[in-house]
Amino acid sequence: MTEITIHGFGPAMGLEDLSPFCIKLQSYLKLAKLPFETQPGNPQSSPKGKLPYITFRGKKYSDTYFIIQMLNKTFELDLDQLLTREQRIWTATYRSSLEEHLYFLLLYFRWQDKEGWEGYRGHIQETLKRGGVPGMIAPILTKVVRNSVLKSLKAQGTGRHQREEVAKLGKEHIHAMVQILGDNAFAMGEQATSLDATFYAFLTSILTPPLDSPIKQEALKHPTLQEYCERFRATYFAD
Repeated sequence: MTEITIHGFGPAMGLEDLSPFCIKLQSYLKLAKLPFETQPGNPQSSPKGKLPYITFRGKKYSDTYFIIQMLNKTFELDLDQLLTREQRIWTATYRSSLEEHLYFLLLYFRWQDKEGWEGYRGHIQETLKRGGVPGMIAPILTKVVRNSVLKSLKAQGTGRHQREEVAKLGKEHIHAMVQILGDNAFAMGEQATSLDATFYAFLTSILTPPLDSPIKQEALKHPTLQEYCERFRATYFAD
């Protein structure tokens, strides 16, 4: 019997989940060889009002960082056991860069950018319908959610930038990913570590969806990034 259930948005646009944080959590569990199930989630049922959250041994846990810390302690896991102290520090710092900066650039090109929103809107509505929202209500709720996301983007700062400025920031992330990966099979070398859960989640969220953006166009110039996504997917999501 599977003990862990991830409550997320669900598969969409060729992705394991609409949210990079849901993909991150799934990827981590795959790396840790912990079986899990996925179910459509409702943010109102989450302890912190956000997705993903998990149910585990009768309790709910929210926020991917704290979920992973709890599971590491429970199952005595350390996916970074071969890393040096300096590499562990660097991993934590770079992971934060992806989750606290690149994430908002992705949101911008999905929710705020006019062209991006035209392509993304339908996927949001379909996701809401799969989650149980009536078809007539989905467009209305989509508008409500978008307004909330746009307010968050403005408050965080990314929403105040011009399109070309956001594109420049995104391209810098792509250049960093290319340099970090180099000729390695995974982010930190020939063996996957905890960083790959986040690295894969954000990179596949850029490359896989049928949505165009300056960040995606830059990523497509570097075959090693696409090869990395294919390698990770074939290794850990083949089933």
